[in-house]
Amino acid sequence: MAVRTDMPFWEIGTVDKKLSNLCSTARFNQVDTNRVTVGFNGQVGAGVLGVARGDGYNLFDPTRAARPDDTYFFHRDRTGQCTVFFWNAEERKRRQGAVMYPLGYRRNTVDAAYKRPDQGAR
Repeated sequence: MAVRTDMPFWEIGTVDKKLSNLCSTARFNQVDTNRVTVGFNGQVGAGVLGVARGDGYNLFDPTRAARPDDTYFFHRDRTGQCTVFFWNAEERKRRQGAVMYPLGYRRNTVDAAYKRPDQGAR
């Protein structure tokens, strides 16, 4: 199953540094990297992230670091540069629709990239 979106991949959730480190050392990974994916095909932040659930769906977790109610998104799984994002009901409440931007992110650049030629200036 694959889902596609135009938003940048880093808007999918919050980075978990501990789980990202475990992922980079092959101790927190997807069982099948292509089982469920989310494709980000916008002009800014394009990428493909794999999906696993904290309840064990598509998740290799021998250290039992996963939280059962979380959904995990893997960027560069099975590499030394793996990044794990998580999302859960608490994150939804905390953010209340807000977006967490990485350092150097410029919203106007993203907006311009999403604008179709026939839309003109906003």
